Amino acid sequence: MAKVIYALHTTLKFLHNITFRIFWGIIISISAWNILSIFVLTIKRYFSDSISIGIETTYLQWNNTFPAVSFCLTKNRSSGRVSEFVAAENIPHAVSRGIYVKNLHDYMFTNPNNFHFKEEYCDGLNSTCGVDILRLRRELLPPTCQFFMANVSYLGKVVENCEDIFKFHQLEMGYCYLANNLLDYQSFENLPLKFGISHRENNLKVHLRGGFIWKYEMYIHSPDDLPYFNSITYDAFSDPTIYRFNVEEYDNNPDVQEEAIQQRSCKFPNEKDPGSPWHYSFSTCMSYLRIKFELDQCNCTHFTSPEKYKPYYCDTKGLRCISDAQITSQVKEYVVSKNACYPSCVEQQITLVGINQIQSLDITDTLYIEISITNLPSVRYNRVVTQTYLDLVVSVGGVIGLFAGASALNFLEIVYVLLRRKL
Repeated sequence: MAKVIYALHTTLKFLHNITFRIFWGIIISISAWNILSIFVLTIKRYFSDSISIGIETTYLQWNNTFPAVSFCLTKNRSSGRVSEFVAAENIPHAVSRGIYVKNLHDYMFTNPNNFHFKEEYCDGLNSTCGVDILRLRRELLPPTCQFFMANVSYLGKVVENCEDIFKFHQLEMGYCYLANNLLDYQSFENLPLKFGISHRENNLKVHLRGGFIWKYEMYIHSPDDLPYFNSITYDAFSDPTIYRFNVEEYDNNPDVQEEAIQQRSCKFPNEKDPGSPWHYSFSTCMSYLRIKFELDQCNCTHFTSPEKYKPYYCDTKGLRCISDAQITSQVKEYVVSKNACYPSCVEQQITLVGINQIQSLDITDTLYIEISITNLPSVRYNRVVTQTYLDLVVSVGGVIGLFAGASALNFLEIVYVLLRRKL
């Protein structure tokens, strides 16, 4: 009888131990699973969703930034000055003078979107169609806005010297005159064209002279961008014209720039691509890729590229190579397929509201253009960091403490016990 009782007691004790171990095994497994699952979710959130974009509406206090306004010169019908230059230089040409002058006029205004000149009209001449194309452009095109801007006013106040606003630059779209662009200023805070609720007229008015070998293409864009081959352009009509826009801006908390580019999915102007001659923006990224594609496929780049590439400027054959290769189309496809250019973190969102031609405004000797902000911005986007590295550590520590009852102090105690045993 005693043996039976002993056997029964032993069996019950064994079953109790097994049940106890299974119970705690299940508890530990559930805790480990929860720790692992929450840890993975926390890591994913940290690397993919650590930046949040909120909306700020305290617009009464804002000092808003006017969009950048750029005027670039493009080919006009009149070619009188080109004809005078050819006659003065006594340039020999196989084709008729009229055809040669027209072709040289086209050659002057080539850009990544425009290759209308004909290489065969330059037969028997040097590789740049009988001229130094850079010298030709210097002599026939204006290096300052004062040559063609008759009158400029901002917020209803006359600007005595247009160069106080419009700065000259040679860009890929040609001779360009840029207002309120980051290319000329250190930061958005230093940009000169600002407006707010205290101003009655939120506009920039420009009078342009006509009758030259060039006409004007206008670009309205974010101050960090430059006119480039994929920009939207606006014409300078013969009738006085008002272009109306709405603008929304991005504001970034200081700690946003400390986050990885992949996490915030944008780049700041000081994070330019290695080797790029410009600050970073989506447009400069596209332009830099265009230059690299041209150099790689044609061993030269368009003569409107920055001066650092002057030893690699294309002659007429090189320009034909760029045209035949459709470099700009290649760049667009590459950027889309490879996500090669991040948007700018400070890029303005600019929306065209409407275009009005003013018949009643009697202006005969100049082209009148007005760029107007229709509505005072009432929304500003604010990019903030919602999960920093410290937040990640705290989250992971909290999960381990919740499901395992462990802390950093416990781990130190374990290390201490192990070291003490060894001693």
